[in-house]
Amino acid sequence: MIDHSLSVDPTRLLITLGSNLSLTDKNRNTALHRAVLARNATVVSILLKFGANTNIQNMAGDTPLDMSIKFQAKFIYSLLLEHKKEMEASHSLARIKIGSKTEIMIPNWRNPKFRYCVMAMTPFVYFHLIGTLFDSELLISSKVLLIVLLVFSLYLLVRCVFIHKKMNVLAISLYISTKIWLYITFLQYFLFVFSPQKFIIFTLSSIGLFYSFYKSYISDPGYISNSKQEQIQTIIELAENEGFESGWFCSTCLIRKPTRSKHCSLCNRCVARFDHHCPWIGNCIGFKNHKYFIWYLITLAICLFYYILATIECKLLIPFVNAKSRDENSVINMDQDSAIESWSNLVTYNGWIIWALINALVHMIWVVCLLIFQLYQIIGLAMTTNERINSDRYRYLRLKRSGNTRNPYNNGLLRNLIEFCECHWLNSLLYKQQDFHDWRYVFDNVNISTFDSDEDSDIMGV
Repeated sequence: MIDHSLSVDPTRLLITLGSNLSLTDKNRNTALHRAVLARNATVVSILLKFGANTNIQNMAGDTPLDMSIKFQAKFIYSLLLEHKKEMEASHSLARIKIGSKTEIMIPNWRNPKFRYCVMAMTPFVYFHLIGTLFDSELLISSKVLLIVLLVFSLYLLVRCVFIHKKMNVLAISLYISTKIWLYITFLQYFLFVFSPQKFIIFTLSSIGLFYSFYKSYISDPGYISNSKQEQIQTIIELAENEGFESGWFCSTCLIRKPTRSKHCSLCNRCVARFDHHCPWIGNCIGFKNHKYFIWYLITLAICLFYYILATIECKLLIPFVNAKSRDENSVINMDQDSAIESWSNLVTYNGWIIWALINALVHMIWVVCLLIFQLYQIIGLAMTTNERINSDRYRYLRLKRSGNTRNPYNNGLLRNLIEFCECHWLNSLLYKQQDFHDWRYVFDNVNISTFDSDEDSDIMGV
């Protein structure tokens, strides 16, 4: 059945229920054989992802790879061949001879673990290489040529080494690498530039940044429980009830999805009040860690602001070390009236600081934009990013007669903020309520009293 379905849902359903992917039919064809026979690349991808054995032969002596060649299924052949190479590389080592007798073993360059480590280290290494190049005494033309070569080498890494299915690791690696180098630069050049007050603010913001990033990264975003017993009970209830709504049911987790939840394909879990999957922290943003994510953006923006401020103060208002001579006694004296000249000297004498400043400015722009976007949604709209992007797909956000979008959870600016921050005492003081929704367990229809009487009353969460 699953080999003829273009949807991944039946396949995921059977796999989640514990189907044995190595079972064969009367012709000794496995599920993977049948998927290749039906030329169903979608099902082939799912079966490979969940560890289907590619080496089992049917009665004709064909593996799934052999069948893809026989039936000229080129795309499926490429999927199976790539999977085979990765599996072989993960269990092999490359031999390198040192001298006539000594031989060492290193990971095969196609080994997935080795390739993953290369991906994770690439932003850190390239940040340093480009910064060093900026700070070198080479001619401008030579710098441009070397930068072109670095870009080309990065292109080769992407094409030949990187694992395209795990490219999301680059985002969090880029973030961590940039922050490490910015803090190193701050300690090396700007540590004694700040006044005590500014230094205290920067230090406290940094502590808040580390804590909020850790909590956003490590915290449960609000995963919906999906034990085997709950899955079976959910299937029984949905099968017995009339008017089955497919939007309520997650075919991967085999659970009834709570209101405002969504299945994340990267985490492979359903998340309560799902906002988005953030590649910069490598985790979903949902009901339980959204507030940590907002604090992460706020503290990151503050740290970047003070880093940029330190760069400006260090280079425009006080002397700085001549990077060419690297002599502690070689100092260029500047005053506030020579700003243009000092920036010219900065470009000439310390390209590393310019490179770090460019990165800080770029990060500052997207962080501030994202923070404004998030605060507007939380306080002004009481909506998640997912709801705002896909508002036409959710019944509880769509009025049947007019087709316009209206959020039944929007209770005004102040109350939206109180509910998001979960300030129980303030909510009790102002609104005589103490409890907030635990979105992992909200399945009921939206309270229609928030809508005008002449509007649609048939509202259901998906």
